[in-house]
Amino acid sequence: MRYYVYALIDPTNDNKPFYIGKGIADRVKSHFKEAMSSEGADGLDVDISTIAENELEEYNNSKAESPKIRRLKDLFEQGYGYNAIARILAKNLDEPTALALEAFLIKSVYGLKHLTNIVEGENAERFRPYSNWDCIDGFDLIKSANSHARQNRIEKLQTMLAEKLDEPLLEIQKAFPNLVFDSPKIADSGELDIEAIIRGTRIKIFIRKKNIQIELRGRNKEQYKWMIGHFKKLEAEHLLRRGNVQVFLPNAWKGSKNMTTSIQVAIKRAKLLLEIANAENRKELSAEALLLLK
Repeated sequence: MRYYVYALIDPTNDNKPFYIGKGIADRVKSHFKEAMSSEGADGLDVDISTIAENELEEYNNSKAESPKIRRLKDLFEQGYGYNAIARILAKNLDEPTALALEAFLIKSVYGLKHLTNIVEGENAERFRPYSNWDCIDGFDLIKSANSHARQNRIEKLQTMLAEKLDEPLLEIQKAFPNLVFDSPKIADSGELDIEAIIRGTRIKIFIRKKNIQIELRGRNKEQYKWMIGHFKKLEAEHLLRRGNVQVFLPNAWKGSKNMTTSIQVAIKRAKLLLEIANAENRKELSAEALLLLK
């Protein structure tokens, strides 16, 4: 019964939470140690063993690129410290209860898009999406009689659509009125995506958590053959990921750190992939597009 759930609140914005977490011991202080200067961090030494394993990646990478850390630094500069920002919401919990409360607060009470959290929390699919009072099929309504695997995918899609995770994808889609995109669907790897045919292949735009990525992906033998021939013309065949599919994802964009949460950046990336797909040779490519073929 040693776990607690906490919030980081913004005193400049009616004390609204901008981060929800669960932890033990001095977990809440770890955010401050990362964000504060060496002088400001005195007295906030953190035992890294108190940080849950699934949160270590965030902790180790939560520097300038993290919206949470940027918000903390901004508040420090305005003179606010630990006592003005950190609040314990519930204490003396067992871990399952803490995990459930954390997910409920992120998913239903505050909404992920209004927080700087990267994920909604464990078993977040059990909770109603923030500010959505529609009658949701598979949640409020009795499940239809489909196979278990298909039903799981349908439920996941319904949940993502209820959470409005498709909105960034649809905003990007509007920037390309000449392309015919499929309706949002759950990809095999679990993210939400939209796809459109471009020349001899397809462009795939997908969102994972808050992160957006763009790639070219062949879906059949004809498209595989086209991609191999096209990238051979561009002297970049070696950049294709091979296997059951042919995929081009620029090395500079690979990995969760190199995905983007910006719709404008995603649109720019899609335009670069369209440029690459439509070019007949390397001479037709812009300098920015050529960099992606290195």
